[in-house]
Amino acid sequence: MVLKESHEKTLKDLKKRINDLDQSKKEADEKNLSLLSFLCNEIGSKDLDNLRELLAGKKLIELLSELDDHEHRIQSLNDALIQKGEELSNLRSRFKKSEEMVEERKIEVKTKQVIINYLENKIKDQEVESITKQKVVDDLEEIIRENETKFKVNQVTIIDLKKNIRELEEKTRAKQETIDDLEEKFIEVEEKSNIS
Repeated sequence: MVLKESHEKTLKDLKKRINDLDQSKKEADEKNLSLLSFLCNEIGSKDLDNLRELLAGKKLIELLSELDDHEHRIQSLNDALIQKGEELSNLRSRFKKSEEMVEERKIEVKTKQVIINYLENKIKDQEVESITKQKVVDDLEEIIRENETKFKVNQVTIIDLKKNIRELEEKTRAKQETIDDLEEKFIEVEEKSNIS
């Protein structure tokens, strides 16, 4: 942008210099015409030969040389102006390409931002899913711990029941032995009674 403004300023300066040179040429032409008019009035028509010699003199040659210099300078300025115009055209072309690249870059950035947003949302969803799964795992672990506790309690209860059963079996066995003893004694008593 700065380079573009610099070239535009240079073009304006060149145009101003050309206009100044054109103005100088016009002023010189006017002076020459005034000089010729003055000479014609002063010398008169009878001295045309002297006027021709004067016009062919050094002053006119200098003026013509100066005019040639002005024309060369104007031509050089025109060439420079054309060159600057070409440079400006190239700069505009490069600037347009730069703008196109900037637009492409903007589109690329927007596309990447959309992808980033999608990935961020995906990560958030996965985090929520992970938290949910972790909660399920925690709940299952809690249930397992509760079941293990219940199993341990039941195991203790089973052991106690087995112990109670063994004790009952022993008591039953003892009672059975007592009953057997009583039956034997009863039989003995009956036998003794029969003998008497």
